[in-house]
Amino acid sequence: MAKQDTGPFQGRAIHGNRLISVVDGDPNHLQYLTMLLQRLGYRVDAASSEAAARRSIGRSLPDLVIVHFLVVGDDSLAFLQEFRRDPRMAALPVIAITSSGDLVGEKRCLDAGATDCLFKPFQAEELYFTVQKAIEPVPRRNLRIPLRMPVYVNDDLLDCGAAGCDAILSAKGMYVQTRHPAAEREHLAVRFTLGNRPVSVNGHVLFSDYPGPALGRETGMGIYFTKIAPEDEAYIRQYIHDSITSGKPGGGDADAWR
Repeated sequence: MAKQDTGPFQGRAIHGNRLISVVDGDPNHLQYLTMLLQRLGYRVDAASSEAAARRSIGRSLPDLVIVHFLVVGDDSLAFLQEFRRDPRMAALPVIAITSSGDLVGEKRCLDAGATDCLFKPFQAEELYFTVQKAIEPVPRRNLRIPLRMPVYVNDDLLDCGAAGCDAILSAKGMYVQTRHPAAEREHLAVRFTLGNRPVSVNGHVLFSDYPGPALGRETGMGIYFTKIAPEDEAYIRQYIHDSITSGKPGGGDADAWR
Protein backbone atom coordinates (compact mmCIF):
# COMPACT_ATOMS: atom_id res chain seq x y z
CA MET A 1 0.00 0.00 0.00
CA ALA A 2 1.35 3.42 -0.94
CA LYS A 3 2.41 5.51 2.02
CA GLN A 4 0.58 8.78 2.56
CA ASP A 5 2.09 11.64 4.54
CA THR A 6 -0.20 14.51 5.41
CA GLY A 7 1.96 16.23 8.01
CA PRO A 8 0.57 18.10 11.03
CA PHE A 9 -1.75 21.09 10.98
CA GLN A 10 0.28 24.24 10.61
CA GLY A 11 -2.56 26.82 10.82
CA ARG A 12 -1.78 27.78 7.24
CA ALA A 13 -3.59 30.84 5.93
CA ILE A 14 -4.83 29.88 2.50
CA HIS A 15 -7.88 32.05 1.93
CA GLY A 16 -6.09 35.14 0.67
CA ASN A 17 -4.63 35.65 4.16
CA ARG A 18 -8.11 36.33 5.56
CA LEU A 19 -8.23 37.33 9.23
CA ILE A 20 -11.22 36.40 11.40
CA SER A 21 -11.80 37.93 14.82
CA VAL A 22 -13.58 35.52 17.18
CA VAL A 23 -15.30 36.77 20.34
CA ASP A 24 -16.46 34.08 22.77
CA GLY A 25 -16.88 34.18 26.54
CA ASP A 26 -16.95 30.37 26.75
CA PRO A 27 -13.26 29.34 26.85
CA ASN A 28 -13.93 25.78 25.66
CA HIS A 29 -16.07 26.92 22.76
CA LEU A 30 -13.56 29.67 21.91
CA GLN A 31 -10.80 27.07 21.69
CA TYR A 32 -12.94 24.77 19.54
CA LEU A 33 -14.08 27.53 17.19
CA THR A 34 -10.53 28.82 16.81
CA MET A 35 -9.29 25.32 16.05
CA LEU A 36 -11.93 24.74 13.37
CA LEU A 37 -11.28 28.06 11.63
CA GLN A 38 -7.52 27.50 11.62
CA ARG A 39 -7.98 24.03 10.16
CA LEU A 40 -10.25 25.53 7.53
CA GLY A 41 -7.31 27.71 6.51
CA TYR A 42 -8.03 31.09 8.15
CA ARG A 43 -5.96 33.30 10.40
CA VAL A 44 -7.75 33.77 13.73
CA ASP A 45 -7.57 36.50 16.38
CA ALA A 46 -9.37 35.07 19.42
CA ALA A 47 -10.79 37.22 22.23
CA SER A 48 -12.54 36.03 25.38
CA SER A 49 -14.35 39.33 25.99
CA GLU A 50 -15.88 42.17 24.05
CA ALA A 51 -13.36 44.60 25.59
CA ALA A 52 -10.45 42.46 24.36
CA ALA A 53 -12.08 42.23 20.92
CA ARG A 54 -12.41 46.02 20.72
CA ARG A 55 -8.71 46.46 21.47
CA SER A 56 -7.69 43.82 18.96
CA ILE A 57 -9.95 45.10 16.19
CA GLY A 58 -8.74 48.62 16.88
CA ARG A 59 -5.17 47.49 16.16
CA SER A 60 -5.93 45.40 13.06
CA LEU A 61 -9.22 45.40 11.21
CA PRO A 62 -10.24 41.81 10.38
CA ASP A 63 -12.12 40.56 7.35
CA LEU A 64 -14.86 39.06 9.51
CA VAL A 65 -16.03 39.02 13.12
CA ILE A 66 -17.69 35.97 14.69
CA VAL A 67 -19.43 36.54 18.03
CA HIS A 68 -20.79 33.76 20.23
CA PHE A 69 -23.65 35.07 22.36
CA LEU A 70 -24.22 32.92 25.43
CA VAL A 71 -27.41 34.92 25.95
CA VAL A 72 -28.88 37.35 23.42
CA GLY A 73 -29.52 40.33 25.70
CA ASP A 74 -29.38 44.10 25.54
CA ASP A 75 -25.68 44.20 26.49
CA SER A 76 -24.62 41.78 23.78
CA LEU A 77 -26.76 43.51 21.17
CA ALA A 78 -25.18 46.82 22.14
CA PHE A 79 -21.84 45.33 21.05
CA LEU A 80 -23.26 44.71 17.57
CA GLN A 81 -24.88 48.12 17.38
CA GLU A 82 -21.59 49.73 18.38
CA PHE A 83 -19.96 48.09 15.35
CA ARG A 84 -22.45 49.63 12.98
CA ARG A 85 -21.98 53.13 14.44
CA ASP A 86 -18.21 53.04 13.89
CA PRO A 87 -17.41 54.18 10.30
CA ARG A 88 -14.41 51.81 10.14
CA MET A 89 -16.54 48.80 10.99
CA ALA A 90 -19.92 49.74 9.52
CA ALA A 91 -19.53 47.38 6.55
CA LEU A 92 -17.58 44.66 8.41
CA PRO A 93 -19.45 41.33 8.19
CA VAL A 94 -20.43 39.85 11.55
CA ILE A 95 -21.66 36.30 12.16
CA ALA A 96 -23.59 35.76 15.41
CA ILE A 97 -23.65 32.33 17.05
CA THR A 98 -26.70 31.65 19.21
CA SER A 99 -28.30 28.68 20.95
CA SER A 100 -29.99 26.06 18.82
CA GLY A 101 -33.50 27.04 17.76
CA ASP A 102 -33.34 30.54 19.23
CA LEU A 103 -35.28 32.17 16.40
CA VAL A 104 -36.09 35.25 18.49
CA GLY A 105 -32.40 35.69 19.32
CA GLU A 106 -31.49 35.23 15.66
CA LYS A 107 -33.91 37.97 14.60
CA ARG A 108 -32.65 40.33 17.28
CA CYS A 109 -29.03 39.76 16.18
CA LEU A 110 -29.88 40.39 12.54
CA ASP A 111 -31.85 43.50 13.43
CA ALA A 112 -28.87 44.75 15.47
CA GLY A 113 -26.50 44.42 12.52
CA ALA A 114 -25.33 40.80 12.23
CA THR A 115 -24.73 39.64 8.67
CA ASP A 116 -25.73 36.04 9.38
CA CYS A 117 -26.39 33.66 12.27
CA LEU A 118 -25.33 30.15 13.20
CA PHE A 119 -27.11 27.93 15.71
CA LYS A 120 -24.90 25.82 17.97
CA PRO A 121 -24.05 23.04 17.78
CA PHE A 122 -23.07 23.34 14.11
CA GLN A 123 -21.10 21.18 11.71
CA ALA A 124 -17.76 22.22 10.21
CA GLU A 125 -19.44 22.40 6.79
CA GLU A 126 -22.03 24.87 8.11
CA LEU A 127 -19.33 27.08 9.61
CA TYR A 128 -17.25 26.96 6.43
CA PHE A 129 -20.09 27.89 4.10
CA THR A 130 -21.40 30.63 6.41
CA VAL A 131 -17.93 32.18 6.54
CA GLN A 132 -17.58 31.81 2.77
CA LYS A 133 -20.93 33.55 2.20
CA ALA A 134 -19.89 36.41 4.45
CA ILE A 135 -16.52 37.26 2.90
CA GLU A 136 -16.12 35.63 -0.51
CA PRO A 137 -17.63 36.95 -3.79
CA VAL A 138 -18.16 33.34 -4.92
CA PRO A 139 -18.74 31.15 -1.85
CA ARG A 140 -17.30 27.67 -1.93
CA ARG A 141 -19.26 24.72 -0.58
CA ASN A 142 -16.77 21.88 -0.40
CA LEU A 143 -14.32 21.37 2.42
CA ARG A 144 -10.79 20.47 1.38
CA ILE A 145 -7.50 19.43 2.97
CA PRO A 146 -3.83 19.57 1.99
CA LEU A 147 -1.93 16.30 1.98
CA ARG A 148 1.01 14.55 0.36
CA MET A 149 0.57 11.31 -1.51
CA PRO A 150 1.61 9.45 -4.65
CA VAL A 151 -0.69 10.32 -7.56
CA TYR A 152 -1.05 8.33 -10.78
CA VAL A 153 -2.25 10.07 -13.95
CA ASN A 154 -3.12 7.84 -16.92
CA ASP A 155 -1.33 4.99 -15.10
CA ASP A 156 1.92 7.00 -14.81
CA LEU A 157 3.24 8.01 -11.39
CA LEU A 158 3.78 11.76 -11.19
CA ASP A 159 7.43 12.55 -10.45
CA CYS A 160 6.97 14.33 -7.14
CA GLY A 161 9.64 12.50 -5.19
CA ALA A 162 9.54 9.54 -2.83
CA ALA A 163 7.01 11.14 -0.46
CA GLY A 164 4.53 11.85 -3.23
CA CYS A 165 2.86 15.01 -4.50
CA ASP A 166 1.64 17.95 -2.47
CA ALA A 167 -2.08 18.10 -3.16
CA ILE A 168 -5.26 19.75 -1.98
CA LEU A 169 -8.25 17.46 -2.09
CA SER A 170 -12.02 17.97 -2.03
CA ALA A 171 -14.85 15.57 -2.84
CA LYS A 172 -15.22 17.30 -6.21
CA GLY A 173 -11.62 17.69 -7.35
CA MET A 174 -7.99 18.23 -6.44
CA TYR A 175 -5.00 20.45 -7.03
CA VAL A 176 -1.69 18.61 -7.54
CA GLN A 177 1.75 20.20 -7.56
CA THR A 178 3.83 18.73 -10.36
CA ARG A 179 6.60 19.92 -12.63
CA HIS A 180 4.79 18.39 -15.59
CA PRO A 181 1.14 19.46 -15.45
CA ALA A 182 -1.24 18.37 -18.18
CA ALA A 183 -2.74 20.93 -20.53
CA GLU A 184 -5.97 22.73 -19.68
CA ARG A 185 -9.15 20.85 -20.69
CA GLU A 186 -7.23 17.59 -21.02
CA HIS A 187 -9.13 14.53 -19.74
CA LEU A 188 -7.27 12.34 -17.25
CA ALA A 189 -7.61 9.09 -15.34
CA VAL A 190 -6.36 9.69 -11.79
CA ARG A 191 -5.55 7.21 -9.02
CA PHE A 192 -4.46 7.79 -5.42
CA THR A 193 -4.78 6.18 -1.99
CA LEU A 194 -6.61 8.00 0.78
CA GLY A 195 -6.16 6.45 4.19
CA ASN A 196 -6.13 2.76 3.28
CA ARG A 197 -8.59 3.12 0.41
CA PRO A 198 -7.58 3.27 -3.27
CA VAL A 199 -9.59 5.84 -5.23
CA SER A 200 -9.89 6.02 -9.03
CA VAL A 201 -11.57 8.95 -10.79
CA ASN A 202 -11.85 10.58 -14.18
CA GLY A 203 -11.35 14.30 -14.45
CA HIS A 204 -10.48 17.21 -16.67
CA VAL A 205 -7.88 19.89 -16.09
CA LEU A 206 -9.51 23.20 -15.10
CA PHE A 207 -6.25 25.12 -15.01
CA SER A 208 -2.58 24.36 -15.45
CA ASP A 209 0.52 26.19 -14.23
CA TYR A 210 3.53 25.72 -16.46
CA PRO A 211 7.15 26.00 -15.31
CA GLY A 212 8.88 29.29 -15.87
CA PRO A 213 11.34 31.58 -14.08
CA ALA A 214 8.74 34.34 -13.77
CA LEU A 215 6.16 32.15 -12.05
CA GLY A 216 7.90 32.30 -8.67
CA ARG A 217 6.04 29.29 -7.22
CA GLU A 218 5.47 25.58 -7.65
CA THR A 219 3.66 24.45 -10.76
CA GLY A 220 0.67 22.16 -10.84
CA MET A 221 -2.85 21.56 -12.11
CA GLY A 222 -6.40 21.77 -10.84
CA ILE A 223 -8.50 18.72 -11.73
CA TYR A 224 -12.30 18.57 -11.58
CA PHE A 225 -13.70 15.07 -11.05
CA THR A 226 -16.05 14.28 -13.95
CA LYS A 227 -16.59 10.66 -12.91
CA ILE A 228 -16.31 9.31 -9.39
CA ALA A 229 -18.11 6.43 -7.70
CA PRO A 230 -20.71 7.69 -5.18
CA GLU A 231 -19.12 5.63 -2.41
CA ASP A 232 -15.70 7.14 -3.16
CA GLU A 233 -17.10 10.67 -3.11
CA ALA A 234 -18.82 9.95 0.21
CA TYR A 235 -15.59 8.47 1.61
CA ILE A 236 -13.53 11.51 0.58
CA ARG A 237 -16.12 13.87 2.07
CA GLN A 238 -16.16 11.96 5.38
CA TYR A 239 -12.36 11.69 5.46
CA ILE A 240 -12.01 15.46 5.05
CA HIS A 241 -14.67 16.16 7.69
CA ASP A 242 -12.98 13.81 10.16
CA SER A 243 -9.56 15.33 9.41
CA ILE A 244 -10.78 18.81 10.27
CA THR A 245 -12.88 18.01 13.32
CA SER A 246 -10.87 15.24 14.98
CA GLY A 247 -7.41 16.80 14.91
CA LYS A 248 -5.95 14.62 12.18
CA PRO A 249 -3.89 16.42 9.52
CA GLY A 250 -5.70 18.46 6.89
CA GLY A 251 -7.56 21.69 6.17
CA GLY A 252 -7.19 23.73 3.01
CA ASP A 253 -8.47 25.22 -0.23
CA ALA A 254 -7.26 24.94 -3.82
CA ASP A 255 -9.45 27.68 -5.37
CA ALA A 256 -10.48 25.37 -8.21
CA TRP A 257 -13.92 23.88 -7.67
CA ARG A 258 -17.18 24.73 -5.89
